[in-house]
Amino acid sequence: MKDRSSHCEARVDSGRSARALVTGSNDGSILEALRASERKYRALVENANSIILYWTQDGCITFLNEFGHRFFGYSEGEILGRHVIGTIVPEIESTGRDLRALLSQIAADPVSFEHNVNENVRRNGERVWISWTNKVAFDEGGRVEGVLSIGTDITEQKRAEAERKAAHELLENIIEFMPDATFVIDEEKRVVAWNRACESMTGVKKETVLGKGDYAYGEPFFGERRPMLVDLLDMTSSEAEAFYKYVRRTEDALYAESFIPRLRGGEGAHLWGAARKLFDQEGRRRGAIESIRDVTEEKRIERALHESESKYRTLFETAGDAIFLMRGSHFLDCNARTLAMFGCTREQILGAQPFDFSPRTQPDGRLSEESAFDKIKKALLGEPQLFEWEHCRWDKTPFAAEVSLNSLRLGGEVLLQAIVRDISARKG
Repeated sequence: MKDRSSHCEARVDSGRSARALVTGSNDGSILEALRASERKYRALVENANSIILYWTQDGCITFLNEFGHRFFGYSEGEILGRHVIGTIVPEIESTGRDLRALLSQIAADPVSFEHNVNENVRRNGERVWISWTNKVAFDEGGRVEGVLSIGTDITEQKRAEAERKAAHELLENIIEFMPDATFVIDEEKRVVAWNRACESMTGVKKETVLGKGDYAYGEPFFGERRPMLVDLLDMTSSEAEAFYKYVRRTEDALYAESFIPRLRGGEGAHLWGAARKLFDQEGRRRGAIESIRDVTEEKRIERALHESESKYRTLFETAGDAIFLMRGSHFLDCNARTLAMFGCTREQILGAQPFDFSPRTQPDGRLSEESAFDKIKKALLGEPQLFEWEHCRWDKTPFAAEVSLNSLRLGGEVLLQAIVRDISARKG
């Protein structure tokens, strides 16, 4: 560094004339004009709110304006004659780029580097980003003498760009790994995101659809270019129903369901989708996002449950024994045989408890309420109960019954089923 600095210092005096080069010419008549108005131009240079730097082709700093001194933290005596590398330019940028190599490229072919952006460093070690505009200065023989560089601090801009990039990458990662098939279109209806779940659902890789518009995103699903849910956001619900069999709208989103025959290897799939408009920080609309879920299996289970419930209801209503459904100790439902056996209406049964239709005590001497709770507790724990019980009809007439009590899961909750058989005739 000492050799490099010494070499630069030897050239400072010749570089003092760089003040005249701020206007970029060595023509004699122009130099005379510049000398006549040197004070005015010097004032312009020194009071500029940009960094004005003159450096020789081999990297020696021979001029830096007052703004540049303040910005980088060097006095004139501390910076003039020094090499740019090791003072205002770090050897290696934080991005990993070798700035020594960049400087060599600029020095070898300065005309090709009219503009460049690179990381610089202040005297206190703070890294900053500068956008440079460069103008080559030639001597009277047409040889490159140096480079006049005007710099603008864009550190905050770069930081904001980095934050936006990080946020964008985070959003891309979130979309990419969402379990639902998800794609995003921009305001021109071009695909800008197509996640792994989309690839899996349609068999179409993202490279095939990214950047494409004209409803290209509809083709992997429907076999033709046609509107998807994202295209219906500005339609009324009735208009959207022309494309989907079920549509529901909220304030800022649209939901729909449809059967797509060409998916699942031609077997078809029931899809549920949600679409929402996307806006930037200024509230400008920038596109839309759609997420799609394959609910084929859920539909199959739903149909099976419906069929099962229908069969159960048929058996429930035609059974020869009284059947109760209970939530805890309260009657939730009962069949027609129950009403005949107990001589009451459905309204009188629902919400009541077993001991409401029992004498105070059972033949074994136990309180009906205490005994009923004990058997209900065991049934809820998965222990089926089979026992004899004395019931009372609505008119308080007692009768002997045989009760089977079991737990079952129905509609996502655990209920109890009690089957009551009148055995009073058998008891004599």
